Amino acid sequence: PSSLEELGYESFSCCWQLNKVKFNDSPCKIGSYCFNNDSNLVSVDLGDKIISFSYYVFSWCNSLKFITIPSSVNEIDSNAFTNSSIERISLPEDNQYYCIVNNVLYDKEMTTIVYIPINYSGEFIVGKNINYMDMYKLNSSFISSYIVEEGKVYIDDLTDFKKRVTILEKYKIKAQGD
Repeated sequence: PSSLEELGYESFSCCWQLNKVKFNDSPCKIGSYCFNNDSNLVSVDLGDKIISFSYYVFSWCNSLKFITIPSSVNEIDSNAFTNSSIERISLPEDNQYYCIVNNVLYDKEMTTIVYIPINYSGEFIVGKNINYMDMYKLNSSFISSYIVEEGKVYIDDLTDFKKRVTILEKYKIKAQGD
């Protein structure tokens, strides 16, 4: 309906027969786990008015390989695409909050990595402006090593304890302290 303001928690979660979603052009927020585990979902048309994605929106959507995020989106939880099979994200250049560089989704200031596609492979250079990395999210791709440019990055790793990593020059990540 044109009055839809939000798709709530698990609205379409585990709808295994769902293969296509098309949003109309009314402002809408997409809630947590909304399309979680929709393993046959192959096409999502978000329209032009989606405002935000909460966490795990497209997790375990194994058939969804591509998505276009409209310029209206102003908030994407850093775990919105965790455990998804999305290989490519498209984003209009006029989005004021997010950008894509080398097929990786960042916040506009490039301080947070929002999503690295599942098919990203090889070496990944973490720019000097990045200040947060969620290793659980990043481990879903085939990255052979992370190289951090000069600066500090806060790493939230698989075991949920946090470490501060300081890099003085380009080299492979080494955690300091436990």
